[in-house]
Amino acid sequence: VPPQLATLVTEPPAGDEWLHEMKFDGYRILARLERGQVRLLSRNAKDWTARLPPIADAVAELPATTALLDGEAVILQPDGTTSFQSLQNLLGGASGGGALTYMVFDLLHLDGRDLTRLPLEGRKTALRALLDGRRAGANGADVIRYSDHVAGGGAEFFREACRLHLEGALSKRRDAPYRPGRGRDWLKVKCGRGQEFVIGGY
Repeated sequence: VPPQLATLVTEPPAGDEWLHEMKFDGYRILARLERGQVRLLSRNAKDWTARLPPIADAVAELPATTALLDGEAVILQPDGTTSFQSLQNLLGGASGGGALTYMVFDLLHLDGRDLTRLPLEGRKTALRALLDGRRAGANGADVIRYSDHVAGGGAEFFREACRLHLEGALSKRRDAPYRPGRGRDWLKVKCGRGQEFVIGGY
């Protein structure tokens, strides 16, 4: 299943029909569980299972026979932010600070049921129930984390995300099905902390 992608906008949408999530600075990963076997696929359908074994092991422990999860592989810092540079260092074989974490925000299939036609809110409810069903003390409990959301209040959510030095915010229509490809059901707003420079040379 190709992933659903967000469209970049300049400000978050208003209204209670939107759910707002933190925007993470990592790699988009679809995790497929099939009878204890796991494949981690990048946004471009490349197999990343061997590059992220802790995530694969954690997905294998989920209380399901088959499942397809959508989320982002990140390095989670102690202050709750994510570091793309630390993730690249880890994938390059270097050690770095923070914990490798799979922040999961969607559930597309579960035990033979196609959930993509359900509204987002229903899929997230099923996802939370799946993660809450893990046995106590499971090794992957800290590796896979549920990406929570806030309903409505998009402008306030975005301001708080930027105040906390997060990457930005994702806004998703709570009643929409999962539609692969880029569309307007998912919108992203980035916290602009950059500066522009003119570099001259001869």
